[in-house]
Amino acid sequence: QAVDYTFTLQPCVAPTGLSLVADSTIGYVESNIHVEAQWLPENSLGQKVTWSLSDESIAQIISADNHTAQLQLLTAGTVTLTAATPNGLTASIDLTACVHPGQIDLVQGLNPPVQLLPNDYFDCSFTADTTGYYRITTNQKTVKLQLDAPTVMRNGERLYHLEAGKTYSGGMDN
Repeated sequence: QAVDYTFTLQPCVAPTGLSLVADSTIGYVESNIHVEAQWLPENSLGQKVTWSLSDESIAQIISADNHTAQLQLLTAGTVTLTAATPNGLTASIDLTACVHPGQIDLVQGLNPPVQLLPNDYFDCSFTADTTGYYRITTNQKTVKLQLDAPTVMRNGERLYHLEAGKTYSGGMDN
């Protein structure tokens, strides 16, 4: 029995552009980020790529080929990853390494312990041991924290960026 095959021929062309796509542009220290080189137009032939980092103290390339690079984040900061070809095409992407959030439990950490009744408010203050992002929790989900520190939302939770040795003050209410 004969089988019919259909082939589509598409001419390959020299690439005119290069872009980089990362699985994430922000990661925690000691995590890995995967970056892929994409040739433009899509039907172009890939070329040899040389990968380089703007600061090898923040990240290191742990594996690379002409299509992908795998980086490990070493310390907090922002680093630029650049891919370059022999014919002068380049593309860059900025990657940011963050310290994994610590956790401060304000209610359990207060001495003496505080009991919040509905509509109560109390002042709190504490000093961060190390610089980084912190998840600040209480043992009551209804308690709201108001703190004088910059915040970011990551995966649906609020993280506070605290600096080592700095005392932060704020309040909690029900």
